[in-house]
Amino acid sequence: ITVTLAGSKTYDGMTASTGASASLTSGSLAVGDAISYALGVLSSPVAGTYPITTGLPVTPTITNSMAPLSRTSNYAITYAGNFIVSPKPITISLAGSKPYDTTTVATGASASISSGTLIAGDSIGYAYGPLSSAIVGTYLPTTGLVVTPTVTNATAPITRTGSYTFT
Repeated sequence: ITVTLAGSKTYDGMTASTGASASLTSGSLAVGDAISYALGVLSSPVAGTYPITTGLPVTPTITNSMAPLSRTSNYAITYAGNFIVSPKPITISLAGSKPYDTTTVATGASASISSGTLIAGDSIGYAYGPLSSAIVGTYLPTTGLVVTPTVTNATAPITRTGSYTFT
């Protein structure tokens, strides 16, 4: 038989398998047998693809109402599917100005979240690239001044930047 994992959620900083489901997608059970699934927790709290075998374990249990013993060992079980944790969308706004000084250093620039929120415990920092030119003008955050956000979490030493989609 094949047990398939499906589902998705938006990054929430948690390892709970909210939104996940498992189902029997090929093969069949013997008459009277029934299958149930215990979903584990995600192997990491960040956005990504979690396979059924390593990223989000699913434990099927096969029983029969006529006999109290587990029937799971009577089946060769194949696992398929993934659970997807999508990045959380965040919009960053850029502000600031500086007097003309012939340099491309972005002194006076500041970025902030203008739409969306970080998950509790996550914090954001910004790195500012050089201005695309030293002439007087308006510089957009995507072409004139590159702003690179970095998201971290004090309780987990892994970067969380990929768990957000920045615009």
